[in-house]
Amino acid sequence: MIEFMAEIERNREESVKRTDLQDIKEIVADLSINVKELAYLQKSTETTIEELAKAQRRTEKRLENLSGAQKRTELALKKLTEDHSETKKQLGGISSTDGYHLEDRAQK
Repeated sequence: MIEFMAEIERNREESVKRTDLQDIKEIVADLSINVKELAYLQKSTETTIEELAKAQRRTEKRLENLSGAQKRTELALKKLTEDHSETKKQLGGISSTDGYHLEDRAQK
């Protein structure tokens, strides 16, 4: 009988108490709330990443446009430089011709 009573006492000590069960319920409830919050934050993060990806695509398109504009500007500048060189040659020839005419008139 004493052994039986001792066994009951050991079982009572090892058994889960109501307060333990209540603590476990609260922990599970808190975990559930945390999981829901994490799911919400995950969705929010995914939305933000998608918005950033869209912005990145727009930036890349603008960069392509700027690159094309730069190429066109470089070509226009090259042509302008060539035209300027030609104009300088022509003006140099005109100046020389005018100088000769002025000398001729001055000597007459």
